[in-house]
Amino acid sequence: MLKLVQRRFGTTLMPAAASAAAPADLLAVPVEDARMCWSLSAAISSSRQPTAATSAVLSALGEAAH
Repeated sequence: MLKLVQRRFGTTLMPAAASAAAPADLLAVPVEDARMCWSLSAAISSSRQPTAATSAVLSALGEAAH
């Protein structure tokens, strides 16, 4: 994504931690707005039981959402 921004194909929103890896010629502008929120989706197999790790991640995401 950063390469596309660097080549002037657009802009992006990304976590602050990811901006540390941005090339020096890109400017990261912090966005601090309480109205911003993220919607996440998880894709899992409908034909297999989720692994313990997958179940733990889904559970943590569900808890964080409330």
